[in-house]
Amino acid sequence: MLVLSDRNDLTHEEVTSAMVSSSTDYINSVGRHKIVLFNYDEQAVEVDNEHIERVEITTENWINHEDIVEIRDIYYDIESYVTSDDVIIKTKEDSYDVPYDPTYKELFLSQENKVIKYYEEAGSDDSATASSYYYDSTGSLRFIFITGGAVNGTSIEHRIYFNEKGENIWEIQRLVDGPGYTFPTIWPEESYIYDPLERFEPNSNSVDIKEEPISLIGLIVDANSEWDELVMKPFDLTPPKSEGFTYSNADKKLVLEVINNGGDTVTDLVITYEVIAYKNEIEFGIDRADVIDYYPVIHKQRIQEWKIESIAKGDVIKKDVFFMGTYPQAEVNLLSITMGGNDLIDSKKIISKYIHGEFEYLEDSQHLRKMLGVY
Repeated sequence: MLVLSDRNDLTHEEVTSAMVSSSTDYINSVGRHKIVLFNYDEQAVEVDNEHIERVEITTENWINHEDIVEIRDIYYDIESYVTSDDVIIKTKEDSYDVPYDPTYKELFLSQENKVIKYYEEAGSDDSATASSYYYDSTGSLRFIFITGGAVNGTSIEHRIYFNEKGENIWEIQRLVDGPGYTFPTIWPEESYIYDPLERFEPNSNSVDIKEEPISLIGLIVDANSEWDELVMKPFDLTPPKSEGFTYSNADKKLVLEVINNGGDTVTDLVITYEVIAYKNEIEFGIDRADVIDYYPVIHKQRIQEWKIESIAKGDVIKKDVFFMGTYPQAEVNLLSITMGGNDLIDSKKIISKYIHGEFEYLEDSQHLRKMLGVY
């Protein structure tokens, strides 16, 4: 039998009197620091208690459990940082279309442009939630804090804790007020946001520019029924209405966003990008009602240049580059970025790509034909 202690100078008498039949309780009491095992020969062997069974988290010990305390410290550090002048905050509002699709989002980044916190609000006609997600220095999800409220006066708090691998290790819900509601007691795993950048701006892509403090992001955002003829002049002044184009307006636009994450103003920045607008080529069978296949082909392709004279520290500059309208597909490729005449990227990069969302839920062959502009 072995006696466990965090001292390596126990006498033989102390070893004998401290002999225990179960090592687990003692391991739990000493926590994460070094453990020393003594045998009857009074020879001490140091071991790392990470290799020994860890204490289980329970409703009785979770508040003070070492794993929870570690995560709580991460939470406090992040909350302190997000109230400082160093944090970079991005916000986004969306219209209410589908229950529990986010209507408000906040992204919190460090000076190194790493996401440390993500926040969103969502709801339905009779309930709503606000969710905060916290990420450690490696980008791993470590904590989710959710508050929920319902029209019947119920309010809840829900906490989910994750280890350094992003695995759920503890989850607990507290009824703050009211009679209760149908909020899940175990939050669905699909709500865990491991990629907050993608959640904040779906279909976006980002390019960090070599050793310079510049990031370029391709965004796809709601156009809110806008159509800019100046932007679309190289393509079509109005949304096309013919075979190969969709019957419905996608109401999306492709946007480039430049961020200066560094400490100094950046000057003489030139961004060369390519926009490709597609239409669908259609293969028919016995007649035009018989669509055998369809595939995208290039409708128009344009190379354009965006010159930025200067961008100050922490500033963000956006540029609309394409309005989807009735185009079934479009993409933006980054060809080059220069600063003071020096190249900052090595090769062409796809920065954003969008396919009309209605293609994802075609109801029948008639719906398909309408999406292909075949009436």
